[in-house]
Amino acid sequence: MDTTTTTTGSDPVAASSPAEELELRRLVGYRVRGIAFVLSRLQIRFENPAGSAEEPLLECLAMPTVSRGSIVLTPDDERWAGALRELIAQDVTTTYEQHGVGLRLEFPYAALRVHPRPSARDGVEIASLGEFGDGARRVWTSGADCFADLHRELH
Repeated sequence: MDTTTTTTGSDPVAASSPAEELELRRLVGYRVRGIAFVLSRLQIRFENPAGSAEEPLLECLAMPTVSRGSIVLTPDDERWAGALRELIAQDVTTTYEQHGVGLRLEFPYAALRVHPRPSARDGVEIASLGEFGDGARRVWTSGADCFADLHRELH
């Protein structure tokens, strides 16, 4: 399912309720506040430039790639960490949750994509999003939703 969203001036805080399934597009309009590596996770903290106290957190257990123009930087590239740091203070302009793409956040000068290699089993956690003021939370796993293509049969 393509859930492409662009900023339309609406309040990103009002984009979802806890009764609904939390979607990545809720981050549209939020600004990257900080990036941290905690054990084997990448944590991306966001803030709402409109002044809300919410500070959502996107945790990636599978390391993302960063694209700048036609250049795609992977965690093996020495420029990758610098490209992640350059996302700080950039606003999320568009998001995608799509089969074959995984999770993708676009910023004015770069894009971040989470789409790991196929897993040996379904249910492996890939990323999570939460810490919104309403308690909404979402976990993405291999073999489901936009990561359905990451399943392979064991023989």
